[in-house]
This record gives sequence, C-alpha cells and structure tokens, in this order.
Amino acid sequence: CHFLSVARFQHPKDYKTLINSFLQITETTSSKLTLIGDGPLLPDMQRIVFNRRACDRIIFLGYQASEDIDYSAYDVFVLSSLSEGLPISILEAMSSSLPVLASDVGGVNEAVVDNINGFLFPAKDVDRLSTLMTLVASDPNLRSRLGSASFSLHQKKFSLSSMNTLTTDFLSMIISSSVHLS
Repeated sequence: CHFLSVARFQHPKDYKTLINSFLQITETTSSKLTLIGDGPLLPDMQRIVFNRRACDRIIFLGYQASEDIDYSAYDVFVLSSLSEGLPISILEAMSSSLPVLASDVGGVNEAVVDNINGFLFPAKDVDRLSTLMTLVASDPNLRSRLGSASFSLHQKKFSLSSMNTLTTDFLSMIISSSVHLS
C-alpha cells in the first residue's frame, strides 16, 4: 500500500505523528509513504527518517504544484495536523478516488466521513493512526469502497458544478427573501 501526504512542513501540520505511525507499521507491511511539500520542519523530519533507517520506505519529494501531483499513483491519502480549515489537499485526494485518513480537527470532518470515505483520528494519536494505516493497507476491498465514496462525496459536495449550484441557490434565497422584505 502506498500512502501519500501533501502539506507544508510547518506548524500546524503534524508530520512527526504521521512518520511515527508509519514506522510502527513497517514491521508488518511492505507499505511506502510519500511526503510532498517543503517548509522549515522538512530537515527535522528527514533526519528522523534517516536516523530510523527508513529512507527506503519514506520518500520526500519536496514541493510540487498541486496540478503536478498524480494522486492516482497512490492508494491512500493521509493528513496529520493539529488544526485545519478545510484542506484543499484532502479535496484533491477525494477527487482522485483516494480514501483519506485525517486528524479530526477543524473542518476536516466536513470532507472525511468516518468509515464512509476514510477514517478520522484524534490529533497526535500515533497508535490510532498506526492502527488505521494497518487496516487500510491490509484490505484492498476496504480501500476501494472508501475511495469510491470519496469520489462520490467530492462530486456531490465539492465539485465545481455542485459549488456553483449551492452558490446560485443561496444567492437566489437571499434575493428572494430581500424582495419579500421590501
């Protein structure tokens, strides 16, 4: 199973939890983890991976523009964070039919519905994330079900056409209510 995370290497992203969780599963799976992004904490995270002798399993690709990332080349998207709004990287992963494992912070639960299109875990919970990574790594049918749900949910709630419809409906409601108030 090939996991992907795309985010800046800076607070509030929590790469330490992600890396430590992944390192727990390397003894029982042949999974890989690709990390895309740059930032001030990148050298610290590279050092942790080097010191743990995991350079063959955890790959750092540095910064890539979102349009250059081939999400479909991966099996599962993971975002470990201490706080969030509504992460664009999760929406991009969902549009590519990836299941999502993400910290249950901020607006993440607007995109990730636990056990529907992925799994949520408490921030900083290395053991829970490790358990979830093992679960999805060991079950291709589960990954397929979650990934299909991700795509469907993205199309329903976050695609350009659905956002257009929601915005138009909202503006129509505002206009209609202001006409009735006159």
